[in-house]
Amino acid sequence: MRKFSFVLGAILVLSASPAAVSAKHKSKPPTTFAGAGQRLHFSFGGSIKLRNDNTKVSGNFMIIAHPAAPGGDTLSVVCTYHALSKATVEGTTLGFDAQGHCKTIMKSGEITKVPVTNHFTFVDNGATGDTIHVEGDVISIPTGELSFGDFTLTVPQPS
Repeated sequence: MRKFSFVLGAILVLSASPAAVSAKHKSKPPTTFAGAGQRLHFSFGGSIKLRNDNTKVSGNFMIIAHPAAPGGDTLSVVCTYHALSKATVEGTTLGFDAQGHCKTIMKSGEITKVPVTNHFTFVDNGATGDTIHVEGDVISIPTGELSFGDFTLTVPQPS
């Protein structure tokens, strides 16, 4: 019986077509999101790749805020994000969480650095104007259409 099992196993392994084996190990292209824009006194941009059915998120993102009429002593805020997670794609809407740091320039010349966590939501509306919403404690951007710029969400189609 052992000889028969070994021979049957060898036949099955050798009979697998190379195309079937390579198709099984071929991964689909990542979902991508990239661009830059402005809304109110915020500039923002970056690029993101979502792999493995959106379970692995990589890329970077940045927000720069220049308040038109600074409240208090804050003149400018620059936030950079490199730890991205919990991405969701629904139609033309992308949401993701991001962690990083914000550097703040104070009127006194002091520069402070604080950790930041935000939730981003973008809607790629094509030519009619994309929208952004950013939630967080250190910095947030209210929901609305970009006054300048464009983002492109590219979701690979199933073959």
